[in-house]
Amino acid sequence: MTNGLHSVLELAPLRSTRKPCARRLASVALLSVAIVAVAAPAASAAKKAPPDACALVTKADVTAALGKLDPALQPTSVSDPVSAGASKTGGSCETQLVFPSSVAGKVLVQTSAGAKKTQCPNPAAAGKKVTVSGTKALLEPTPRDASIVRDVTFFDQGACVVILIQLSGGSAKVPPSAFVDLATFALAKKAGATKAGAGTAACTLVIRADAATALGQPVNDNDAKSNSSCQYRETSGSNAIKVTVATGQTTSDLQRSMSSSGPLQPLSGVGDAAYLGPTAIAVLKGGTMIRIDWLGGATPNTGPALRQLAQTAIGRG
Repeated sequence: MTNGLHSVLELAPLRSTRKPCARRLASVALLSVAIVAVAAPAASAAKKAPPDACALVTKADVTAALGKLDPALQPTSVSDPVSAGASKTGGSCETQLVFPSSVAGKVLVQTSAGAKKTQCPNPAAAGKKVTVSGTKALLEPTPRDASIVRDVTFFDQGACVVILIQLSGGSAKVPPSAFVDLATFALAKKAGATKAGAGTAACTLVIRADAATALGQPVNDNDAKSNSSCQYRETSGSNAIKVTVATGQTTSDLQRSMSSSGPLQPLSGVGDAAYLGPTAIAVLKGGTMIRIDWLGGATPNTGPALRQLAQTAIGRG
C-alpha cells in the first residue's frame, strides 16, 4: 500500500446499466458496507423474497474481512448494519466504519431477486472466475483499471448478490481476498437467517490484527479449518493465538474446559463468567463459550493480553 491517496474503486448505480459512478467522499475516514437488492423485470419476478441483506453481511463479517488487510484499512470502529430499504424483491443494508487515516469509501452490493442461477455471475462479464464455498463467483475489475477488483458476484438463496467495495481519499486498493471473505461469510448464512441468529465464527471475534497486537509480532492468516476454531501464528516465531467457540455451554462446561489449564483465576466483569489460566482464558456469554489459548512460550504480558482479547471477542459476539 502506498501514500498519496486517490480514488481506486468505483460503484455502478445499477448493475443492469454497468455505468460507473465515481464518487469522492469527504476526508473523514469511514467506509460503508451496503447490500442492495434491485427488483427484477416483471417477466421474471421472484416468487420468494430475497435473503435479508443485513443478515448476509454482519458487523462481525466486515470486521473480520477488513481485519486481514493492511493496517491502514483496518477500521477503528464498526457500526451495526442499518437497513436502507427492503421489499419483496430486494433491500439494502449499510455498515459504517471509521479508519485511523483519511480514507473514505463505500461498499455497495446490487442483487436481482429474479435472476437465474445460470446467469449469475454473467458468463459474458469480464473478470476472474473463482469458487467460494463451492459456489461459482466472479471477481470483476473496475472499468478504468483491470488490475483492481471492484466487486464479487455470486448466486445465493434465489438471488444474485454483488458486493462492491469503494475507497476514495486514498491510494489503497482492496485486495481480492476481502471480497472472497465477504462472499464466504454471506454464503455461510442459512436461508432465513436474521441478524441476531446468523451465528458467530471464531475468526470474526478475534481478527488477525488483534492477535498481532497481543503477540507483539506480525501473524499469518487464520490456519484453522473449522468455523468454530481460529488460529493465528507468528510469521517469524513459534507463538500463536487460538480461538475456539462453542454454543449451548454452562458455567460447569466453562470450568471443565479450563480444568487442565493450571492455576485458575476467576474474573469479574468479563462476560457472564470467566477464568484465566497461565496460557488460556475462557469466557461464557449468553450460553456461548469463547476460549483463547496462547500457544508457545508465555511472557509477562500473556495474562493481560488474553484478558484484552477476551474483552474484544465479547464485544464482537
